[in-house]
Amino acid sequence: MTIQEANNIIEAFYALEKPTTEERADFAEAMNYLYDETGDTDFLVALGTMYYEQDMFEFGLQYFMLAADKGNVTTPLPEIFADQAETFVNMDKKEDALTLLDEARKYLAQRIAADPLFDDLGLMRHIVMNTYNLRKLDPEKMDLYDLFYALRIPRRVQFSCFGQRHEAQSAFSGAGITVRFDDTKYASIDDFYSLAAIDGKLLTSLYRDLHGFKIAF
Repeated sequence: MTIQEANNIIEAFYALEKPTTEERADFAEAMNYLYDETGDTDFLVALGTMYYEQDMFEFGLQYFMLAADKGNVTTPLPEIFADQAETFVNMDKKEDALTLLDEARKYLAQRIAADPLFDDLGLMRHIVMNTYNLRKLDPEKMDLYDLFYALRIPRRVQFSCFGQRHEAQSAFSGAGITVRFDDTKYASIDDFYSLAAIDGKLLTSLYRDLHGFKIAF
């Protein structure tokens, strides 16, 4: 197979309304070939999507996770894991739900660090709040996104970034919560996550460099 032949197979596949098993196999072979030739993980995402749309969830997840582990942040793993976690909650499988919520959070944090889209921040809020519906917040293991939960009531949280201490403080204002981060006040916790920065760098892009979280009340 050549790159041109692989591209032709893929183009023909996307024009099909109801691909056969053989056509899906040819598509998968072409996608795998292009990934091997180029190292572009978008081909893994495309494969995962194809399997997921065919209700072949385990195969889809394998390709999504491989792409995510190789640094591709466009995979829909957070959405898939969050949806499945809700299914586990309804089945009274608490620990399974928590495992998926933790995985969803990990992959989503990577995606937000690259591009803090409003919808992704909303999904992160949903994941965090669902997590703490199932277990208590451990103040010794907090990270940036735990502030969705911690700052839902008036509270001060301190943490360090590159050796410097910072503080986020929430307060009631009208019908909602405002957040003051160091010397800047934000109208909502959503604004805080969208706009708060240290030395011009968004907190969401620095989340791996934020340590020593402490609830100061």
